Amino acid sequence: MYEILRLKYYKLIIILLIDFLILLWHNHYLSISIYEIQELNNNTFNAYFANLALKIFGANYIRLAYIILHIISNILLFKISQIYLKDNAIIANIIFNLCPSALASALLINPAGIIIFIILLMTYLELKKSKITFYIVLIISVFIDKAMISFYLACIFYAYFKRWNNLFFLSFILFFVSLLINGYDFSGRPRGYFLEILTICAAAFSPPLFLYFFYTIYYTTFKGKKDLLYFCSATSFIIYLVLSFRQKPDSPEFLPFLIVSIPLIIQNFLNSYKVHLPQFRKKHKLIMWFILISLIISYIFVIFNPFFYKFIETNEHFANKYHLSKELAKELKNNQIYELSSKSTNFNTLNFYGIKQCRKNCKILKPCKKGNFKINFFFQQFNYCLKNE
Repeated sequence: MYEILRLKYYKLIIILLIDFLILLWHNHYLSISIYEIQELNNNTFNAYFANLALKIFGANYIRLAYIILHIISNILLFKISQIYLKDNAIIANIIFNLCPSALASALLINPAGIIIFIILLMTYLELKKSKITFYIVLIISVFIDKAMISFYLACIFYAYFKRWNNLFFLSFILFFVSLLINGYDFSGRPRGYFLEILTICAAAFSPPLFLYFFYTIYYTTFKGKKDLLYFCSATSFIIYLVLSFRQKPDSPEFLPFLIVSIPLIIQNFLNSYKVHLPQFRKKHKLIMWFILISLIISYIFVIFNPFFYKFIETNEHFANKYHLSKELAKELKNNQIYELSSKSTNFNTLNFYGIKQCRKNCKILKPCKKGNFKINFFFQQFNYCLKNE
């Protein structure tokens, strides 16, 4: 038994080490975006967390705090998956880390990574019957992010289903407290965001895995065992879709609740796989390989996205707001330029890396075809011109 457990943790350590190194490499070329700077200036828990990370790790490694949180979430996911999947628990970590949304939550300065950690922590506490600790974390979570309102609603349904009166009344109170603290806009006119939201979900999981997520929620609703993880994912998914008929919901407020359903998805698949005789498992193997290959392709697409600049225009690249500012600020400093006009391209992001706002006799920096500043970024050259304002 000890040898089996040691082998399991050995595999987990290898996976997390590879994941950590890839994320560190990814952090190396990711620059701060204007959206993340706005997040840093907000009055939210995530903003406090990010600013603390900034003080501890510095501007170049601010994302390290989210990477560490991602690793801790992986450990929690593994512990949860041991209950759901037994000896196949490691599969959940592999699938989770290959999902584009999990990768984004580990690197981007938004609340998704924190929400995933909180949901996994509370799921683990509930599975281990640690009710007191579960209640404490649940109460504290009202100050974490307004997205937690979906979880309180899920807890209300779960508590009613399980006849858990204490959780029902506590979740009911926290639901309204969250409404009062954060305020929510449920208004809007009927608009066609439904298909766009489905597309976002498909991109977050990879299309085949999202289809299986949808099937898992559908199957569990009518036939499967309903637990907190199911109610969490199903409730958030339904709210996400319903809101999309009248407004465009903020995806980071809903996607974390969906991605944590991976143990549930794998459990559903393995249960179906095992009840069939070996000669009747071809369909399951085809689905498995189809999902795995699509995940790997999506993962490679996201990880190596800077190479796409070689083939498309800069403004057409989906991640262009997260690139070049760090390298450009370094090049400016190497040339003894520490101040620029605020009218310069991406000045706010350059300011984050130490380029100050000029007050007089200012220079302005703009992209151009042949410039005096050249940035080589993944085998592609980017030119910037420095001119008098």
